[in-house]
Amino acid sequence: GQKLLGRRQVLPGVASMISAVQVEATFDDGTKLLSIHSPISARDGDLSLALYGSFLPVPDLSVFGDLKDEDEPPGAMFYAEDAGITLNAGRNLIELAVTNSGDRPIQVGSHYHFIETNPALVFDRAASLGMRLNV
Repeated sequence: GQKLLGRRQVLPGVASMISAVQVEATFDDGTKLLSIHSPISARDGDLSLALYGSFLPVPDLSVFGDLKDEDEPPGAMFYAEDAGITLNAGRNLIELAVTNSGDRPIQVGSHYHFIETNPALVFDRAASLGMRLNV
């Protein structure tokens, strides 16, 4: 995962903004979360891996130019401590007891429809219809 793209193959600030990439994959026994920490950590990536299967030609690394110093990531936002930001305002909330009946830990992202989570999680799925984690 850390070999695909390097800092020269992404826009300035991207490498510092992306501390981890997570991919949720579906298997016969449920979904699993794959995490890659510091995915853009090298100067240059292996573009033959990044473009594998795309049938695109692998460019010479010289086309990417030099690295530039980064102060702050583009689009960085800073909030006052008393900004009063409320997440999921106005959404219906419920509490459910959830038990992991599997033999390994299960992670569920807040974007994921809770009813569709790993079958090893035991809870009232009907009650969770249309709900996500409120984190």
